[in-house]
Amino acid sequence: MLWQSWKRPSPLDPAYAEAYSGLGFALQRQGKLDEAVGRFQEAIELKPELDEAHNNLGAIFLQQGRLDDAIDHFRQVLRIKPDHVQAHQNLGAVLVRQGKLEEAVSHLSQALELQPDSAEGHYNLGLALAAQGNHKEATAHMFEAARINPALDGAFQDFQRMRQ
Repeated sequence: MLWQSWKRPSPLDPAYAEAYSGLGFALQRQGKLDEAVGRFQEAIELKPELDEAHNNLGAIFLQQGRLDDAIDHFRQVLRIKPDHVQAHQNLGAVLVRQGKLEEAVSHLSQALELQPDSAEGHYNLGLALAAQGNHKEATAHMFEAARINPALDGAFQDFQRMRQ
């Protein structure tokens, strides 16, 4: 009979990778980070090229202060999908925290090239440029961030006060 020849897919089937990643994302949003890490790792084990699982896992590691692990996953995303805006932004943020400002500015600039109307992108690049001592260009990006998203105007005002 036909129904007897049908096989139920194994949980180790790569088709389950997106399901594990989706579950990881839901757990991440609930703040269950350790459980989310496990689901993202399962997704990546089944489908190593699953860029969103790598990016979300990197974001959790960044949040947990596991910077080297975060960098590894953000770089993996960019190997899979070089135009992944959020991975460029995330990697730039980690590199700023590590004091690797030149590489951070490079990634944050690439993110803005891909998504020029990103308030977050302008804000993050502004912070990195300010850390480099490039206050004129940093101010321009902070101003643009506040123009795109007026909710960031307070952050721009804080930035201006820090410079004085």
